Amino acid sequence: MKTIPLSKPLAWGEQKIAELNLRRPTAGDLRGIKLQSLSDMDVNSVLAILPRISMTPLAPGAVNDIDPADLVAIGEAIAGFFVASASPFPTTP
Repeated sequence: MKTIPLSKPLAWGEQKIAELNLRRPTAGDLRGIKLQSLSDMDVNSVLAILPRISMTPLAPGAVNDIDPADLVAIGEAIAGFFVASASPFPTTP
């Protein structure tokens, strides 16, 4: 789970969303999205997957109001889900 503070909060009815909580995507969340486009932080791909993995409720149209600086932070967080923390293969000297 990653928490992204928003520099420009999003409107949700009368409430303001000041941060997004994102969970690691599953294979089903990635349907129709190229992994390379996510690692390239393609705007359309980031906006497509964001409502799927946000634990913070988001209306599909609300993602269009995200500040560009916040979009970069979100894209970096999403790309970080695809970086292996440690290699499962042993290395030899």
